[in-house]
Amino acid sequence: MRTIRFAGLFLCWTVTPAFAGDRIVTGVTDQQADELERIVRSHLIDPYSAKVPVMRVTIGAGDDRLVCGAVNSKNIYGAYSGLRPFYMPFATLTPQFPHTETEHHAIIAICDGSGLSVNDQVFTFSYE
Repeated sequence: MRTIRFAGLFLCWTVTPAFAGDRIVTGVTDQQADELERIVRSHLIDPYSAKVPVMRVTIGAGDDRLVCGAVNSKNIYGAYSGLRPFYMPFATLTPQFPHTETEHHAIIAICDGSGLSVNDQVFTFSYE
């Protein structure tokens, strides 16, 4: 019976799709997207837990470009906090995350105004 349980557990573990493989990236190469994601992760409480399913970059050159995306990472309690939007100007490469619902809507507006919609329907709105 133990062999069957172990095999079943192994099968479930191997067929579960990886969240990172579902990432949607536009406007940059995969290598550039990995570097931008590394920068976003470095500004989080638990960078190793971060999942960045959406990252879009404006078309253009230089510091005028803008990165918009969504990130889900663990909070100080060790629980995932839900998807949060972020934006990051190329000029500073410092991601901006919302801390209030007002900031949340402001980031969505900045991204939408740049043509980088990150689908407002998927985000968590609980800010304390």
